[in-house]
Amino acid sequence: MMLCMATLAMAQPAGGFGGFQMPEVKLETSQQWKDVNYAGDDQAYHTCDIYLPKQEKDAYPVVIHIYGSAWFSNSSKGMADLGTIVKALLEAGYAVVCPNHRSSMDAKWPAQIHDIKAVIRFVRGEAKTYKFDTSFIATSGFSSGGHLSSTAATTSGTKQTKVGTVDIDLEGNVGNYLNESSCVNAACDWSGPIDLTNMDCGEAMKMGENSPEDVLLNSKLAKEPDKYLSLSATTYVDKNDPPVIIFHGEKDNVVPSCQGKEFFETLKAAGVKTEATFVPEGGHGMGMYAEENLQKMVGFLNAVRAQEGSDVPFVYSQEDTGAGLALPEMPAASELPVIKDLPDPLKGVNDFSDWQRKRHEIGALIQHYGIGEKPAVSQEQVKARMDGDTLIVDVTVGGETLTLRSEIRYPKTGKAPYALMIGSSGIALPKQIFEDRPIATMVFREKQVNDYGQWGPHHERGEHNFDRLYPQLKDNGAYSEWAWGFSRLIDGLQQLGSEVTKIDLKHIGVTGCSYAGKMALYCGAFDERVALTIAQEPGGGGAAAWRISHPQDSVENLDKTDYHWFLESQLTNFGGDKVYQLPYDQHELCAMVCPRALLLLGNPDYKWLADEAMLVSAQAAKKVWERFGIADRMDWSIVANHPHCQLPESQWPIVESYIDRFLLSKEE
Repeated sequence: MMLCMATLAMAQPAGGFGGFQMPEVKLETSQQWKDVNYAGDDQAYHTCDIYLPKQEKDAYPVVIHIYGSAWFSNSSKGMADLGTIVKALLEAGYAVVCPNHRSSMDAKWPAQIHDIKAVIRFVRGEAKTYKFDTSFIATSGFSSGGHLSSTAATTSGTKQTKVGTVDIDLEGNVGNYLNESSCVNAACDWSGPIDLTNMDCGEAMKMGENSPEDVLLNSKLAKEPDKYLSLSATTYVDKNDPPVIIFHGEKDNVVPSCQGKEFFETLKAAGVKTEATFVPEGGHGMGMYAEENLQKMVGFLNAVRAQEGSDVPFVYSQEDTGAGLALPEMPAASELPVIKDLPDPLKGVNDFSDWQRKRHEIGALIQHYGIGEKPAVSQEQVKARMDGDTLIVDVTVGGETLTLRSEIRYPKTGKAPYALMIGSSGIALPKQIFEDRPIATMVFREKQVNDYGQWGPHHERGEHNFDRLYPQLKDNGAYSEWAWGFSRLIDGLQQLGSEVTKIDLKHIGVTGCSYAGKMALYCGAFDERVALTIAQEPGGGGAAAWRISHPQDSVENLDKTDYHWFLESQLTNFGGDKVYQLPYDQHELCAMVCPRALLLLGNPDYKWLADEAMLVSAQAAKKVWERFGIADRMDWSIVANHPHCQLPESQWPIVESYIDRFLLSKEE
């Protein structure tokens, strides 16, 4: 789209004219990296430059900005609107990634979108390294870069499709992060060619023979129109596309403004959030980068970020919002297919409205094949009262009553109602974290439900207090029964209300360490009234994926865990290599916490904990939060050189941050 425009570029301010601008631009940043390879190869066309804003933070939302070159350049990242678009984004607090990509001389379409999708996946895969906040990733681009930015948006979530007679792979296999998502949250289109079947729609110069799109496709429109449709961002527009903002000059003599107008109308007709600015005197780059337009771009991205996650609750008032939904099919274990990779928790999920159903299905699978049923309880079966500062909850089922007692320790600071942190069997996190904050604490005494412990006397299956109420569930593992008992405490708090208990029911957390870290994870996953779950060193059977720990030595894997905690049939059905027939894995237990907050803490000094498998699981689970634009609600920290269940000082900041944000509603 930009042909021989270098002479015009010289008249522009540094950084002001697409891929042909002057490169001498000094950006104010806190950190920057040049020539970072995003594909894991040695090709210069697979490198990017990364810029972080001057104001230092733990993580930054990301914009990937793509240079313009009519797809002819494979090395113009250093001249990608640095003094205008990139500068404005940095000043607004966005990390900016400027990538190279293969030119039309290096490879034909769709290689270029494969490269951009690889950059998006790289951003997610290297988030910790470069301080990327992957809850918001946008694309932006000028001219042919605008085309790639827009196509990345309209093909978000579409990996392969057919356009007329053309089968097109829109994802590719570039890079090392093929399991990461290439979806984006928004896109900015600056003067991009969008419908390549209609480039003669306006008054721009006619390209004639061998137009840039002809070279990119190695074809002619009259000969293979479906190829040109496959190159057009408009082809893929549907209602699920992320928001797009469009800037186009009315006097653009390279890419006619009707391209931007057609794109705008197509997006609107599909119900996609979009805005457009058509600059009366704007050319192809010239006159486009007025401060007003740059701030419109920033304002649009900020508004999308504010909306992302704003409709996604932090917590619910029900234990299980999907309780009335149908259960998935439960084939015999021997009939389940072999799944070598971690199952995709987002399969069948198009947007957040689908998550309640998918979460319910995951929970049903975990109960059926892994831990046993967590039975529902009606309000009439629960009677709660306070005895001083002790919460007492009687649960009566089938004429049998089980009584739970837990003392609430109220803080010496702040005013009621207080946030509450419940320790599963105890709180291993430092007391000072809670003593210095207006947070009440209590301990769920799990032995009141099922008294199994790895040390000391205990009852066996069928003999626990839980079994008096539910004799038909005597084969249950302890984790389903403990999660049931934990939920009854919250029933009691709800029944009495904040005026009696002095507890803020919207800010309840759960934490535990080691076997109780697993317990905390199951309690938080299976009760949507929990706003924050902190699972400390939970080990195998907690967050660590069974598939990943299976081949590892000296770790708690599915074969070696304690089967008082799980259905004994789990070992029979899924022991050894049969683990790959398990229809879920522990990353999906973690994902059940979404959209609520989850923090996983590890300690690699203790190999038994299988933290390598927990890391893989955490990375896979986080994709669920990312999909819904709330990646800042889930994280993990794996730190060595400290005793088991004794939080080192280096982990205090992330723990305190999550407690402040999700129990005290403090912004960072």
